[in-house]
Amino acid sequence: MAVVSFDEDAWLVARWAFKRLFNDIQDKFSIDPDIQYIFEQAIALDGLHFEFRGNNKHEILYMMKATIIELIDDNTESHRKTLDEKGYKMYREALPELLGYIEKYEKKIENEGTD
Repeated sequence: MAVVSFDEDAWLVARWAFKRLFNDIQDKFSIDPDIQYIFEQAIALDGLHFEFRGNNKHEILYMMKATIIELIDDNTESHRKTLDEKGYKMYREALPELLGYIEKYEKKIENEGTD
């Protein structure tokens, strides 16, 4: 299992789904070396913890959110080609939960006025 944690909330998923999300983000964006390193660490350590991300968290949140929205809205269902039916269903069902955590966390850090 792997986790994305946001202070009091945590998205817990299978390691393959966690890695898949970061691969999808890298497919969508040109990633600078600092963010690439953070993603590699997250995959290697089975977790991304936003309370430790400092200056990079806004950029990472943006990339995650944009990728998730695109994947949820993807009518071509391109992931069906690379995932079996059960895996595809699990991945698609997990993404809205993570999106909810991201949006809640964005509101929290906006209200706190923190980086």
